[in-house]
Amino acid sequence: MSAVKITSSHAGHGGTDPGAVWGKYGEHIIASQINKKWLSITGGVDCSVENSTSINDNLAKISAKVNAVSKSGSNINISHHLNASGGVGTGTEVWYWEGDAVSKAYAAAISKAIANALGIPDRGAKATNNFYVHRNTTGRMLLIEWCFIDRKGDVESLLKNMDKAVVAATAALGYNAKAPAPTKEPTPVKKPEANSTPAKDFSKQYFTVNPKKVRLKTAQGLRKLTDVEFTGNSTYGGSYKAGTVFAITGLKYTKAGCPRLITQSGHLLTANKADVEEITVAPAKKTGSYKIKSAIGANIRSAASKNAPIVGSYPQGATFNYDQTVVADGYTWYSYIGSQSKKRVYVAAV
Repeated sequence: MSAVKITSSHAGHGGTDPGAVWGKYGEHIIASQINKKWLSITGGVDCSVENSTSINDNLAKISAKVNAVSKSGSNINISHHLNASGGVGTGTEVWYWEGDAVSKAYAAAISKAIANALGIPDRGAKATNNFYVHRNTTGRMLLIEWCFIDRKGDVESLLKNMDKAVVAATAALGYNAKAPAPTKEPTPVKKPEANSTPAKDFSKQYFTVNPKKVRLKTAQGLRKLTDVEFTGNSTYGGSYKAGTVFAITGLKYTKAGCPRLITQSGHLLTANKADVEEITVAPAKKTGSYKIKSAIGANIRSAASKNAPIVGSYPQGATFNYDQTVVADGYTWYSYIGSQSKKRVYVAAV
């Protein structure tokens, strides 16, 4: 078959939206690697976003970039993701717009190819009529869930066989490529080495203890995780306005002992208190009602963790009553006893 022309391809998360995180693995980091390898084979426009300030902002900016290049209903666009289910799920799947037989065939072929390359279950083509990037873009959108990031066998196979899987997936669309450059395992939340502690007291001017969440006081850029000395591209991970909020996973230190903040997306941010301020989360009411604000709705989970199994979901605008609040994983969680399951469930405030 002749190769299917790819109009655009992107990593499904970026900026302050890291996607799913499991241990040292981050969805955005891995999906970005896949996206670069994919585009090196198929060509097309990279519609990834590195300067988003929230999940909704990321979705809107990706859709806008796709629509800028995808003008026809027959254009093919690719969105790269990794699944998560609290360690329960396994396999690969590809989501297409419900009722589009052409997209369904492409989705099934890609899913089968990736599953075979990684040695994980083929969950096949999945139909949707409500995913944001499907609803808000022109052309055909194929959203690939390459594997489950929180399933050890899945993610380790993807990292080991990423080149093989990308070649297989693009071959399903008619491309005949050799394996891209070898993949290096990502380390988005790497802890500082034992010998990298501060050499002197920087605490008056810099954050020397993880502040967990910060807000920019001045416009800043995100740097590459390895650029600890801040000598490289100051906007490698995007440029951000004052007021942007970042979740912080740890610190790294320069040779002189000056601290840098590690963002949840796997980049470095200044720890200078003149440029960033710590956000302290005000305690939420213990009981009350909460209205879902996110355009993509919110998942109901069995525990207060983004990696906990999903047991249901709420659309945007839905309201529910809660009788307990928990702060965990950088989120405030509203909790209540499910009316049918009779078990306690949790919804993150996003």
